[in-house]
Amino acid sequence: MSPGGATDCCCGVSRSDHFLIVCRRFAAGDILPVPYSWGSRPRLRIFRRFAAGSTTRKKPGRSSGVRAEALGRAKGSLSDNIIRMRNIYLIGFMGAGKSALGAALAARLGHRFIDLDERLRERFEASILEVFAVHGEDVFRAAETEELARCADERGAVVATGGGTFCIGANREIITESKGVSVYLDLPWEVLDRRLAADNSGRPKYDHAEQARSLFEERQPEYRRADVVISLEGSENPDEVAGLVLEALREVATCAI
Repeated sequence: MSPGGATDCCCGVSRSDHFLIVCRRFAAGDILPVPYSWGSRPRLRIFRRFAAGSTTRKKPGRSSGVRAEALGRAKGSLSDNIIRMRNIYLIGFMGAGKSALGAALAARLGHRFIDLDERLRERFEASILEVFAVHGEDVFRAAETEELARCADERGAVVATGGGTFCIGANREIITESKGVSVYLDLPWEVLDRRLAADNSGRPKYDHAEQARSLFEERQPEYRRADVVISLEGSENPDEVAGLVLEALREVATCAI
């Protein structure tokens, strides 16, 4: 049948609508089963061209300017949809502002906001400092991994992780395998030092400035494994940082499709 609307698919959906559904599933990261893949690599190239805002053939009678504008909107909409379908994990050293940013970013996206440390406080009915003192870091880290796995099951969330969460291989695997996007908030040590000097209460991994700096430098290689690195000066407010993160995520989503 003609692709203009005839229902020639087994499910009673027109081929044009079916094609749109398949493209959206492909862009969302689905592994397409044989009934939906139409069984050929050229189709995958078409999916990528469609997702990137390209057409498979030219239509006469339409100006290139109008077509480019329409395709630009389609491209932006598709990348926004991909962002909304995946969890975003904010990582970085203590004092980076992950929780404040997480709330602002979740509001912009219409996501749920999850503070991983808050979930752990609720789980143990104690502060993080008390958990370290009473149970030890090994117990804390095991619980942290379990709670992170639960977060991965909740689609459409912005998750503020703890300062050491992403430094553990099992946690990085959880984020990657669930198709989450990790975002590292990269601030200069001098900014973090000032923030921690003003407020370091309740932070079990902070003893003094020199020890904290050593830990910061030790964790840098792990932080930089993140999907997105946002370099900040430290003067930005949470809304400004949320805008920077969204801009970077759109670029990543566009490249991915």
